[in-house]
Amino acid sequence: MRKTYSKLRKALVQGEKLRGELIYVLSNREDEIQTRTRELEEANTTLKRLSREDSLTGLANRRWFAQFLSQTWRAALREQRAISILIMDIDDFKAYNDNYGHQKGDECLKLVAQAIRKSVGRASDLVSRYGGEEFVVVLGDTPLEGALKIAEQIRAAVEALGIEHKEAKFYPRVTVSIGVTSSLPSHDTQPETVLIAADRAMYNAKHEGKNRVAYSTAARTGTYQALIIAGETPKRLS
Repeated sequence: MRKTYSKLRKALVQGEKLRGELIYVLSNREDEIQTRTRELEEANTTLKRLSREDSLTGLANRRWFAQFLSQTWRAALREQRAISILIMDIDDFKAYNDNYGHQKGDECLKLVAQAIRKSVGRASDLVSRYGGEEFVVVLGDTPLEGALKIAEQIRAAVEALGIEHKEAKFYPRVTVSIGVTSSLPSHDTQPETVLIAADRAMYNAKHEGKNRVAYSTAARTGTYQALIIAGETPKRLS
């Protein structure tokens, strides 16, 4: 009887020991699983961010811009709120690159991108590098008047960087030309139409002397009107 009791006691002690070891292993495994899950979530967040970012400037890339514009347009259509688009291009950037080199060119792009981002401010808006030296800003719930103010802030901020540009046609520093358009979305219009109107306004600003803001109102016929609103009178440099 005593032997049986002793065996049972040893078995119980061994069982408790095994139970403790199992709990310890499972606890460590649970911690390991939680750590791995957290690492995977962080990696997925990083991958998602990188898939949306321009590798040089850290701004939104063109792919994310297209998605964001589509989403913002649908929301503006549903809520009947104005949406504005700003397209801007660094003036005479090819000449800058040719004269100062691509490394300086990349540094210039980064500085201009930072100036644009700081001038926009709202987290709900999107600043994107559209390609090369061209940038686009999407302003939700913003009528034309508000968009023009932000555009002029961007123009002034870039000029205030004071980046030397001896090869520029009109100004001895880096500047941008900006096209602005605003629309109250309807089922008869598409975001691409507004984008084209802003692009035309931007080229109008360049044609009128650069370092300025122009706005464009798109008609259903595809015609537009543009008015220069900012920037000093250009003087060609010798």
